[in-house]
Amino acid sequence: VVKDLPMQVLWSEEWVEQGRQVAGVLSQATFITHSGGRWPQVRIPQFSFQFFLNFSIELRIQSQFLKSVV
Repeated sequence: VVKDLPMQVLWSEEWVEQGRQVAGVLSQATFITHSGGRWPQVRIPQFSFQFFLNFSIELRIQSQFLKSVV
């Protein structure tokens, strides 16, 4: 069931192949790399914040669209 939820996989550029494997298992996943190492929320906090904000906004828009269609 989880594999069908909209997700974004945020993965370090240092381990791209492993990140692609994780995203590949999730049918609704978008794969994005970053340069922040293991702790992007600490090393690149603005990028991490923007990443989660954008994803939240996209989900909200999709939700509103689905409500208007149904």
